[in-house]
Amino acid sequence: MGLTVEQKFSSMMVTLLEYLELNPEDPNFLDTPARWEKMMRELFLPISKQKEELDKIFSKSFPSQYEGIVAEGPIKCWSMCPHHFVTVQYVVWTAYMPEKEGSAIGISKLARCADILARTLILQEDYTKNIADTLYKRLGAAGVGVLVEGRHMCISSRGAKQDDAWTLTSEVRGVFREKESIKKEWMDMIQQTRSRM
Repeated sequence: MGLTVEQKFSSMMVTLLEYLELNPEDPNFLDTPARWEKMMRELFLPISKQKEELDKIFSKSFPSQYEGIVAEGPIKCWSMCPHHFVTVQYVVWTAYMPEKEGSAIGISKLARCADILARTLILQEDYTKNIADTLYKRLGAAGVGVLVEGRHMCISSRGAKQDDAWTLTSEVRGVFREKESIKKEWMDMIQQTRSRM
C-alpha cells in the first residue's frame, strides 16, 4: 500500500530538515511537516480542482444592457515559479467587453478567476494567457484584456538579486486586439486607478 499525500509531504519536509542538519524532533519542527502540508494545500490547486472551481464561478450571469468595458484591478495573487519553486507575487488587471446579448458576470468572479489560475506552478507568460483564454471563452466576451505584473522571488532572493524588478506580461483578445481605441481606453482606466492608489 502506497503512502498517503500527507505522509509524502511529511517525508519531504523531514528530508529537507535532515539535509540542513536540523533535528526534526526539535520542538520548533515537530509540527512543521503538518503546517507545510496545510500551506501547500492552501497555495495550490490540482488542475482538476481548478476546472471545478472555474465551472462554479462562471455558472451564473446576470441580465445587463451594458456594452462598455468592465475592468477589475489591482487583483493581488500569489503563485510559485515552476523553475525554482519560489514565491511569485502578482498584481493582475483584467477587463472584458460583453457581447450584445445583454449579460454580465459578477465582478468578484474576475478576481476569483485570477486567484484560481495562480494556484499552481506556472510561468507568468502562461498564467497571463490562461486568464485571457478563460475569460474570453467562458464569458463569450467581445473582447478581453489582461495585464499581469509579477515580482519573482527567484530574481529578488537569488541569481540576479534584483529586489525592485517587476515582470510585465499582457494578452488581449477580440476587440481589445482589433481596436486600438478600446485597448487604449482600458490602459487609461488602469492609469487612473493607479493614480488614486
